[in-house]
Amino acid sequence: MLVGGDLGFLSSLVVAAFMAVFGSVSSFMVRWKWRRSVARRDEIKRCESLKEEDEVFVETPASSATISTSYSGSFN
Repeated sequence: MLVGGDLGFLSSLVVAAFMAVFGSVSSFMVRWKWRRSVARRDEIKRCESLKEEDEVFVETPASSATISTSYSGSFN
C-alpha cells in the first residue's frame, strides 16, 4: 500500500503536542484536587477543635425549649 506522505515526523509532532497538552491539564487537575483535599482536611480539623472547645460551655436556656403552636388564621 502506498502512503502519500512521510508519517514519521508529523505523527511524532502530533503525539508530542497531545502529550504536552494532556500532561499539563492532568497535572493541573491532580494539583487542584490535592489542594482541595488538604483544605477540606484542615477545615475538618478546625471544626473538630472548635466543637470540642464549645461542648464544655454550651447550655440550652429553659425558655427556648417551649414552642408555641397556636394559629390565629382561618382556613378556607
